[in-house]
Amino acid sequence: MINETHTHSPLVIEWAENMGHTIKTARRRRNLTQRQLAQQSNISLPTLVRLEKGDAGVALGKILEVMSVLDPEWVVQLLDNMTSDALGTQLTNASLPQRVRTTKNDF
Repeated sequence: MINETHTHSPLVIEWAENMGHTIKTARRRRNLTQRQLAQQSNISLPTLVRLEKGDAGVALGKILEVMSVLDPEWVVQLLDNMTSDALGTQLTNASLPQRVRTTKNDF
């Protein structure tokens, strides 16, 4: 098996570190040990440790499992933000024509 090294952009690394810190803080606020959160999230303890340390290589499914245990509303809000796609809407609206003209075939 080939050992591939995946690199992430500095911004993604920063986001992963921020997410890890947020998850660790939320876990501690709920008085949960790492072992308890890992068990409730159906992930391994080493994976949770990696997540809390800000490892950008943790699988999305594992992150969603942890988020749903800590606060399911986090997942709902994330999906709502993605679904609304504010930037995509803004870009689409910016490219709309100022006027729509009728053609002879419209009648």
